Amino acid sequence: MPTKQSSDPPPFSKFTDDKGRRFRYVPDMKHDSLIAWTSIYIAVGIMALICAVLSVLVTADDWRTGRWRPALETGLDKALFLPKTWLRWQANYMRGAPVIIAIAVYYASDVGFQVFSDL
Repeated sequence: MPTKQSSDPPPFSKFTDDKGRRFRYVPDMKHDSLIAWTSIYIAVGIMALICAVLSVLVTADDWRTGRWRPALETGLDKALFLPKTWLRWQANYMRGAPVIIAIAVYYASDVGFQVFSDL
């Protein structure tokens, strides 16, 4: 009795080492899902980079205009200069997080949430 051959790929890909032993199963991802996930990761990474650069500029502008200037009078103030500057940069960076989330959610809704869950 002939067996029915399907052109559909198997639900899982088998990875083998050079001796033919299986060591891991990785699910196959549909092409649309792969494109959607890859594009959202790239977009969020680019937005995070832009946000980081703008946070550096805002922190420098805050210092230049006098809106924020850490004290540098004592030795302890000088020792805490870098942590205070880093915390100020983090506070400025976190202001961009809601925008990044909103853009990512808008993109996901525009593409369709079902594409991201249709693995």
